[in-house]
Amino acid sequence: MDQLRASVTVTNTGQVEAAEVVQLYLEPPAREVERPARNLVAFQRLLLGAGEARRITLAVPLRVCARFDPAQDGFVTEAGLHRLVLARHVEDEGLAVALELEAGLVCP
Repeated sequence: MDQLRASVTVTNTGQVEAAEVVQLYLEPPAREVERPARNLVAFQRLLLGAGEARRITLAVPLRVCARFDPAQDGFVTEAGLHRLVLARHVEDEGLAVALELEAGLVCP
Protein backbone atom coordinates (compact mmCIF):
# COMPACT_ATOMS: atom_id res chain seq x y z
CA MET A 1 0.00 0.00 0.00
CA ASP A 2 1.62 3.24 -1.09
CA GLN A 3 -1.38 5.55 -0.71
CA LEU A 4 -4.57 6.07 1.23
CA ARG A 5 -7.88 6.99 -0.38
CA ALA A 6 -10.86 8.78 1.14
CA SER A 7 -14.17 9.07 -0.73
CA VAL A 8 -17.12 11.31 0.06
CA THR A 9 -20.27 12.47 -1.68
CA VAL A 10 -20.70 16.25 -1.66
CA THR A 11 -24.17 17.70 -2.23
CA ASN A 12 -25.18 21.27 -2.95
CA THR A 13 -28.44 21.60 -1.03
CA GLY A 14 -28.88 25.22 -2.11
CA GLN A 15 -30.89 26.77 -4.91
CA VAL A 16 -27.90 28.23 -6.82
CA GLU A 17 -24.59 26.99 -8.18
CA ALA A 18 -21.90 27.00 -5.47
CA ALA A 19 -18.25 26.14 -4.91
CA GLU A 20 -16.97 23.96 -2.10
CA VAL A 21 -13.47 22.93 -1.06
CA VAL A 22 -13.29 19.49 0.53
CA GLN A 23 -10.20 19.16 2.70
CA LEU A 24 -8.59 16.02 4.12
CA TYR A 25 -6.54 16.34 7.29
CA LEU A 26 -4.29 13.87 9.08
CA GLU A 27 -4.06 13.82 12.86
CA PRO A 28 -1.03 11.77 13.97
CA PRO A 29 -0.98 9.69 17.17
CA ALA A 30 0.80 10.84 20.33
CA ARG A 31 3.72 12.59 18.73
CA GLU A 32 7.26 11.25 19.13
CA VAL A 33 8.54 14.52 17.70
CA GLU A 34 7.04 18.02 17.62
CA ARG A 35 4.43 18.15 14.84
CA PRO A 36 1.19 20.01 14.22
CA ALA A 37 -1.89 18.31 15.66
CA ARG A 38 -3.62 18.39 12.24
CA ASN A 39 -2.06 18.56 8.77
CA LEU A 40 -3.79 19.24 5.45
CA VAL A 41 -2.86 16.28 3.22
CA ALA A 42 -5.28 16.64 0.26
CA PHE A 43 -8.06 18.87 -1.03
CA GLN A 44 -10.34 19.33 -4.01
CA ARG A 45 -12.40 22.31 -5.13
CA LEU A 46 -15.79 21.54 -6.62
CA LEU A 47 -18.31 23.66 -8.48
CA LEU A 48 -21.76 22.13 -8.02
CA GLY A 49 -25.04 23.13 -9.60
CA ALA A 50 -28.14 23.60 -7.47
CA GLY A 51 -29.11 20.21 -6.01
CA GLU A 52 -26.15 18.46 -7.64
CA ALA A 53 -24.28 15.69 -5.81
CA ARG A 54 -20.84 14.39 -6.76
CA ARG A 55 -18.67 11.64 -5.28
CA ILE A 56 -14.98 12.46 -5.07
CA THR A 57 -11.93 10.49 -3.98
CA LEU A 58 -8.89 12.11 -2.42
CA ALA A 59 -5.61 10.18 -2.63
CA VAL A 60 -2.84 10.64 -0.06
CA PRO A 61 0.64 9.17 -0.52
CA LEU A 62 1.58 7.12 2.55
CA ARG A 63 4.77 9.16 2.77
CA VAL A 64 2.63 12.13 3.87
CA CYS A 65 1.67 10.12 6.98
CA ALA A 66 5.34 9.61 7.85
CA ARG A 67 8.17 11.70 9.25
CA PHE A 68 11.82 11.74 8.29
CA ASP A 69 14.04 9.72 10.63
CA PRO A 70 17.74 10.57 10.18
CA ALA A 71 18.77 7.35 11.96
CA GLN A 72 17.05 5.27 9.26
CA ASP A 73 17.78 7.78 6.48
CA GLY A 74 14.17 7.60 5.34
CA PHE A 75 10.53 8.33 6.09
CA VAL A 76 8.89 6.20 8.79
CA THR A 77 5.33 5.92 10.02
CA GLU A 78 4.64 6.26 13.72
CA ALA A 79 2.86 3.29 15.25
CA GLY A 80 -0.57 4.04 16.61
CA LEU A 81 -3.96 5.44 15.83
CA HIS A 82 -3.99 8.13 13.15
CA ARG A 83 -7.18 9.98 12.20
CA LEU A 84 -8.15 11.08 8.70
CA VAL A 85 -10.67 13.93 8.84
CA LEU A 86 -12.75 15.23 5.90
CA ALA A 87 -13.62 18.81 6.77
CA ARG A 88 -14.47 22.22 5.32
CA HIS A 89 -11.64 23.95 7.23
CA VAL A 90 -8.96 23.17 9.82
CA GLU A 91 -11.20 23.92 12.82
CA ASP A 92 -14.20 21.98 11.46
CA GLU A 93 -14.95 18.74 13.36
CA GLY A 94 -15.71 17.08 10.03
CA LEU A 95 -16.07 13.36 9.40
CA ALA A 96 -13.29 11.24 10.85
CA VAL A 97 -12.05 7.71 10.37
CA ALA A 98 -9.43 6.00 12.52
CA LEU A 99 -6.46 4.35 10.88
CA GLU A 100 -4.10 2.03 12.77
CA LEU A 101 -0.57 2.10 11.35
CA GLU A 102 2.47 0.09 12.35
CA ALA A 103 5.88 1.70 12.69
CA GLY A 104 7.93 1.16 9.59
CA LEU A 105 10.03 2.54 6.80
CA VAL A 106 7.84 4.02 4.06
CA CYS A 107 10.53 5.00 1.60
CA PRO A 108 14.27 5.61 1.89
